[in-house]
Amino acid sequence: MITLTIAEIAETARAFEQLPPEMVKEATNLISGVANQATFQLKGQYPMGGLRDHVQVEQLNKSSAYAGFRIKNTDKKAWWWEYGTAVRHTKLGYNRGEWKRPHGTLVDQLQKSRAQMWVLLRDFLVRKGLKVSG
Repeated sequence: MITLTIAEIAETARAFEQLPPEMVKEATNLISGVANQATFQLKGQYPMGGLRDHVQVEQLNKSSAYAGFRIKNTDKKAWWWEYGTAVRHTKLGYNRGEWKRPHGTLVDQLQKSRAQMWVLLRDFLVRKGLKVSG
């Protein structure tokens, strides 16, 4: 199990704001690896077709002072798949049921990947000389 306190995340984020561009590039490679791995794992959890085919990873704000990636699913049914639906009814009042949320999809996968990313970044900063307190 990966554990990282809020204080450690805040300390890691502050340290990144002061990194030279070369180190941001190195950190960007670490984050890119986590994002690509999460995308690959996520595609394996969706059924064949649109949900799987519409998973995308994009780099945000390409600069020498920032590293960020966004993973999203652009399929029209992605919201239903991730969060489910309420019980639906026709105009005549007939019950059409609900779509229950499956387990282990985008939200769950990204939470795990984000925790893994913070641990990798913390370890990266420690290797570069940051002293972790607490």
